[in-house]
Amino acid sequence: MYLNIDQIQSIHIEPTSRCNLLCPKCARTYHGAKAPSLPIADLEWGAGIDGLFTEKLSRQLKLVMYCGNYGDPAASPHICRFLEELLSRGVKFQALYSNGSLKSPDWWRHLSGLLKNRGQLIFSIDGLEDTNSLYRVNSNWEKIEENLSAAVGGGCSVRWDFLVFHHNRHQIDDAIALARKLGVKEFNVKRSARYFHEHPLPNYDRTTDVRPEEEARIWDEPIAAQDLRDKKSFERYVRSTSVTCKTKHAEPSIYIDFQGAVWPCCWLPAAQYTVGDDIQKSQFDTLLDRYDPGFNSIIKHHIGEILSHPFFQSDLERFWLPDDRRLFVCGRTCGEAFEFTSMVGHKNSRLISLEDVKFS
Repeated sequence: MYLNIDQIQSIHIEPTSRCNLLCPKCARTYHGAKAPSLPIADLEWGAGIDGLFTEKLSRQLKLVMYCGNYGDPAASPHICRFLEELLSRGVKFQALYSNGSLKSPDWWRHLSGLLKNRGQLIFSIDGLEDTNSLYRVNSNWEKIEENLSAAVGGGCSVRWDFLVFHHNRHQIDDAIALARKLGVKEFNVKRSARYFHEHPLPNYDRTTDVRPEEEARIWDEPIAAQDLRDKKSFERYVRSTSVTCKTKHAEPSIYIDFQGAVWPCCWLPAAQYTVGDDIQKSQFDTLLDRYDPGFNSIIKHHIGEILSHPFFQSDLERFWLPDDRRLFVCGRTCGEAFEFTSMVGHKNSRLISLEDVKFS
């Protein structure tokens, strides 16, 4: 089985599919526009969510994180309700991720005040004024600076996440200096595996990810063994590698998407609205066809009922086996020789306290 209720230590919530940006490798983006099949919806605080966050579970949790595959949590009209309810129920720590160019400084100051000593605001800013919008398409630098400053001023711990590309790698030290000047507590240098087999960004004419010979400046080891850069070798690896599920073992958790579906992690349903021929999309569609609609909906079912469903009880672990039933997303994300995620605590993330010495 995956987990029972008493084992859950964190919950990852995607509160909305709304976002003001069109990042090229985001699941919501297709040819520079919103993916045509993606519904626009918001997760509301209703009976299902209310029943999930019992006093016992709320006090058991180490973290509730607001992020997701498609939307920016700051775009949710219900996000403050979630934060306030969970604060009142004894959740120890809440973390909210955003591109930072939504809402007003007053809104961020208020949010920061709510989470003071009980959470963190994470701003995903991939460069400085001249580079951030190359990947964070449609972002507004002036608003980001204003909102970041307001969030710091509200008293909550604030972190800057910096996704490294070839076009912004030279700005890491300057960004750290700016973050320290603004009062940001932590700076997280991240590398993305999404461009592992590809290079160009739309409207940008240079290599996007950090070249292997340059990786040593930031990370102690390459993203994966060099032979995995060949697509066919990588596909063979994904089918055969040993899988250790991160969200079962590293930090026992569940993920709730913007429609209220409960999954073990955000990665499994990430290709749900992908356009075109994609193995993760086809496997996900096949998975959905196995079960009744809404089998994992927290709006329709109690969490105990969901975790007792055959998907969580037995089928999920079968999808980790190295055979024809192996889910590509599981082999890629939780295999032993390739690190896909850049979450804190994994080797594609380097978290820096801004009380430390200069990065370089």
